[in-house]
Amino acid sequence: MSSPSLSDDVLDELAEKHIAFLEARLVSDAARADWLRSFVEGWTWALGLRVGDVVDADALTDGVSKALSEETITKPAAPVMKELHRRTLAALRSACQRLR
Repeated sequence: MSSPSLSDDVLDELAEKHIAFLEARLVSDAARADWLRSFVEGWTWALGLRVGDVVDADALTDGVSKALSEETITKPAAPVMKELHRRTLAALRSACQRLR
């Protein structure tokens, strides 16, 4: 069985219709208004949910505990704190020398 063939005119007409449909749904003012309305409705719905209805409390607690462990906080923070300390001491030394 062979595929039905469409003339170039029919294909062009279909392409124009598809493009017009996509433009209307994706970039028009009506599309923007529809997207905003849908977003607000979805956001309002999501805010009405209880955390326990969305996330398993034990999994959330476990994830937060792992994310906030001493190792995950100390390792990245140590170099930053060391640099802040160095800069603070340098600024204080500079200020003290100007006061003399």
